[in-house]
Amino acid sequence: MPSLVSTYKILTEYNLVIQNHKGILSLKAYIDFAKKIVSDPLYSQNYNHIIIIKEAEIKASFEDLNIYAEFSELNFKKPKNRNIAIITKTPNQVVISTLLKLLDKRMAQNVEIFSTTKSAVKWLGIDEKLLSNLL
Repeated sequence: MPSLVSTYKILTEYNLVIQNHKGILSLKAYIDFAKKIVSDPLYSQNYNHIIIIKEAEIKASFEDLNIYAEFSELNFKKPKNRNIAIITKTPNQVVISTLLKLLDKRMAQNVEIFSTTKSAVKWLGIDEKLLSNLL
């Protein structure tokens, strides 16, 4: 699998951040990437997220999961109402995403895991036609 390529788009008109990850994704690399997003002047903690990991191989130990949970708790303390849709393809991606979802229960956010972009966009309440050229 190729090295990691992570990109994001902040769509202020939709209150949405779209992340796309391809390659080998460690949770440390994801934390570094998340820091980049939150430092973007267009970013808001209240924005919904679509996180596409269909083309990523996730490498994470149980210790990594705890480190991520601590990072999340420290950096996203403020109460917020946001939805995070994680789009997966493989059982490994679903398992890691589910573990992160369970560890992230302390946060004021809703995390759901999807196998299609269509179902994720529908859950977020965004018109799929408007986003089709962006995903």
